[in-house]
Amino acid sequence: MPPNRELGTGEGESPLTIPDIKPENLAARTMSSDASSIQAQGGGQPVSYTPNLQPKVEVFVPPQAETSPINPGSPAEIPSVGVETTGGKKPIILGLASFVIVIALGAIGWFVVYPNFVSNTEVVTEEAPASTLPTPEEPQPPTPPAVDPTEDITPTASTTTPEEETPAPKTLIHSSFLKTPADAITELNFVPATLENYKTAFPGGTAEVTLLKEVVFKIPSGAYPSAELLALIAPKSLGSDKTLFAEDFTAFSHTDKNGVWPGLILKISDGKKVAVEEALKTLETSEEASAFFGGTTPGAATTWKNGKIGTYTGRYMTFGTTGASLNYAITGDYLVISTSYAGAQEIAKRLGL
Repeated sequence: MPPNRELGTGEGESPLTIPDIKPENLAARTMSSDASSIQAQGGGQPVSYTPNLQPKVEVFVPPQAETSPINPGSPAEIPSVGVETTGGKKPIILGLASFVIVIALGAIGWFVVYPNFVSNTEVVTEEAPASTLPTPEEPQPPTPPAVDPTEDITPTASTTTPEEETPAPKTLIHSSFLKTPADAITELNFVPATLENYKTAFPGGTAEVTLLKEVVFKIPSGAYPSAELLALIAPKSLGSDKTLFAEDFTAFSHTDKNGVWPGLILKISDGKKVAVEEALKTLETSEEASAFFGGTTPGAATTWKNGKIGTYTGRYMTFGTTGASLNYAITGDYLVISTSYAGAQEIAKRLGL
């Protein structure tokens, strides 16, 4: 049975017929036959192939940043880096030079610019190191002393607080108003400043020869001011206004055969003469006249009358004790008060009235 010469196909299609191949048309193909065929067609002898084992090295040329031409107006164009030109080795040299420049710029940026930038950033953001100095200890309140339970701890009243400061006392320096000095001067420590101590400054006594003595009232801060003394002797009249007289004053005593008679010389403040006259009228209607006599008891008072001290008109009132009388007169800028008429006339001489 002859071989089937048809190739089957899918359902419903015609089969393919395999053509007949004659044996004489079959020939074996070898390398020799191929060489003979090439020579018959004008080709040369075959040459054995020796592969090139040297690897191909490609040089990477980074692109160069665009730069302004040296001469902007020149029409000539600078060839771009990496573009092949007809200059032989010139493009390779330019590429290598560009590569070296890029490497140099990168090295400068890495080793010079970047460390400075990082250093500045760290200075800004870095926190200040903690101080190594020891922290000063806060002052501790003093420990209160132990309290004895048997001790009386009742608080005492105080008129001042610890924050209040006591002002420094004012120093008053005494200067006598007498133009002719007194026969004697006595300084009296007037502490405490009371009416009783004023009386002890002029104790009773007599003298066959009259004696005019100046008495200086002293306190720790200096001379005693007139306003304070008048507030003790005549608080309702001459001592009611502390601005009537200057602070300094002259006190004296006139001693004769009848006793020791005190007196005062007061300097009237500017513009206060009318106010002094009103205060003297108050004195005449009060019971303060007897306080000027100090340690001497004047006796019963009479009535006020007009009189003189030196050449100046004044007023006086006599008392029951011999030689006791209260005399006053405004002599210019001064008010003279004496508890005896003889003492008032002697003071007028010493003042030059």
